[in-house]
Amino acid sequence: METTRQELQKFLEIAGTHADNKMKGLRSKAEKRLRETDKRLIHISENGELFNESIDENSGAMDKYSQRIYDKIDETINSLEKPEKFSRRNLEDYAESVRNAMLAQDEILIKYVKLLKGTKYKKRVKSLSKSLQKLNGDLAKFERFIKEDYAPYSDVENTSDIIQGTIEKLEDFEDKYSFLLEKEQLVLEKDIEIQKIEDELKSLDEHPERLVYQAAVNDYNETQKDLDYQFSNLRKALRKYENILAKSREKIDTTLIKELVKDPANCLANQSSLGGIENLLRIIQQQLIDATLQLKRDKREATKVDIEKLLNGELKVNWDKSKRVVKKKEDSRQRLSDLDLDNKLNKMKITFDAAKRDRNRIVEREIRDIENVNSEIQKKIDEINVRLSSISAEDVKIISNFPGIPDWGTLI
Repeated sequence: METTRQELQKFLEIAGTHADNKMKGLRSKAEKRLRETDKRLIHISENGELFNESIDENSGAMDKYSQRIYDKIDETINSLEKPEKFSRRNLEDYAESVRNAMLAQDEILIKYVKLLKGTKYKKRVKSLSKSLQKLNGDLAKFERFIKEDYAPYSDVENTSDIIQGTIEKLEDFEDKYSFLLEKEQLVLEKDIEIQKIEDELKSLDEHPERLVYQAAVNDYNETQKDLDYQFSNLRKALRKYENILAKSREKIDTTLIKELVKDPANCLANQSSLGGIENLLRIIQQQLIDATLQLKRDKREATKVDIEKLLNGELKVNWDKSKRVVKKKEDSRQRLSDLDLDNKLNKMKITFDAAKRDRNRIVEREIRDIENVNSEIQKKIDEINVRLSSISAEDVKIISNFPGIPDWGTLI
């Protein structure tokens, strides 16, 4: 990067010399205009001295108004800085600064001049007014000179301005690059934080109790599947019997039937004894014998066989198994609830997302800023190369040489 700076500095001098040769006559005229403007400003300053009063606690209001005018004129004149180097931009900036300063000053002067009463102030006000009018006239001529005479031929100066601006941009790049390297440690710390959170998330997600619970759920689902198969014929008979009871005038509780049809594993596990289910099965058995349920013969016979198996021991086996798998599942679920893993996991995910956003925000913002400056400098150097080739006998090629930008990447 230092090589680029040295090359720019070298060609800044070449471009400046070229501009000096081409603009010599116009710059002499510009210098004359500046001297004229400067004389007017000095004259205004001298007129301002007339308003200077020795103010103390006994001073009258008029003297205080007069002093305020002096203070504002002194402040305005001292705020203006003549350009050290001649260029269209510098001349325009100076003319604009004088114009704006005078306008800001007028707001104060108009206010306090109106308040001044008496012959003591009349002469000084008149002298100041004439000086301001003459300045406005000379300033208008100066602005017209810049626009009509100087500006049409000032393009030759732009190369120097662009080179100077590019050198300043290099300094901006260096500042941003140093700042970027300072952020590197922060990004590294964020990466370590994110990795730690990821490990904690994995630990929560793969907690041993989750595996125990999943195994219990699998056992429960397998038991439910077995019961669904064993109750496949009986389920239709139970529904038909439930419909018969629903049409009965008596209010008969059909809760047991509904639970047995919908969720046999939980239904069995929740029974303190098998008496109620056995009694229900015998009722269904008798209904089948009497053909009350109106099932097809093959379905009726298959259901009879299933009921016989259940009443002869399978129901007790299913009861014991259902109690075991449901209890195992519920106990594990309660332990998971006590551990509060899901809540911890959700909070950890929020922390994880926030850390990623913070990290990516740093990376994206700082990289974007320095890449923008880099791009601006490269465009300027390309333009400078074209301009220098037009004023130099040789083919000029300034090479931009920037330090590498850290490849931090962006976390997904």
